[in-house]
Amino acid sequence: MMNAKGASLGRWNTRLKLDAAGMAQKSPVNEHEALEVLRASLSFILSLSKKRRHRLWVQWEAQLASP
Repeated sequence: MMNAKGASLGRWNTRLKLDAAGMAQKSPVNEHEALEVLRASLSFILSLSKKRRHRLWVQWEAQLASP
């Protein structure tokens, strides 16, 4: 059984992989470079406070849901 933090990191990891694949398809950047950019972004996000991370996640989800 995965704890809440592990589940959250699993969702981030899945999101990163999907975003990296999408970035690689939309631009001349290869998937490896896209993953590096996303990992750097994730490191920044994880350095934020829990409350700030949650706000950022909610904003991101809203942006992804909008057409």
